[in-house]
Amino acid sequence: MVEWLAIFGATGDLTARYLLPGLASLRAAGRLGDDFRLTGAGREDWDSEQYRRWAEAQLGRHAADVPAGARQAVVSATEYRRSDVGDPADVAAVIAGGGPVAAYLAGLASQAPGVTFLERTVNGQPGLVAQQNGVTVTVFAFHIAGGRIRHIWVVRNPEKLRPWTPR
Repeated sequence: MVEWLAIFGATGDLTARYLLPGLASLRAAGRLGDDFRLTGAGREDWDSEQYRRWAEAQLGRHAADVPAGARQAVVSATEYRRSDVGDPADVAAVIAGGGPVAAYLAGLASQAPGVTFLERTVNGQPGLVAQQNGVTVTVFAFHIAGGRIRHIWVVRNPEKLRPWTPR
């Protein structure tokens, strides 16, 4: 089970509409334990309480069908850190500490104008293709076993990416 998730770009629309509701659904299904922690990181000059109020409002708006207890458990497990994903020291400060961390760069697309993520099968595995202005810039493949992502392969070599760019 994931024990700690750090979301960069945590105040964005992707987090509000999909990530927070997804986490609440996982909690309701028993897939997130009582020890789960969520660290939201973003550019807003908020403290953890402000972020919790925002997250609670987003869950009310986008996950009203999820039991209130599960939504509240996610909100209660949340802290917020002001961070710039482009600053390695900021990123290191967010994920510093003991134990495993799963980091999701929710704000990646908003940081790179013209980037689109497309779900694709990559070498027989579930994957994502990142295109910037119609040119493939990164391909991700995910090995999933036991309902968890076990490996992530990333290709950024322009020569290997050429076949992924539409003609």
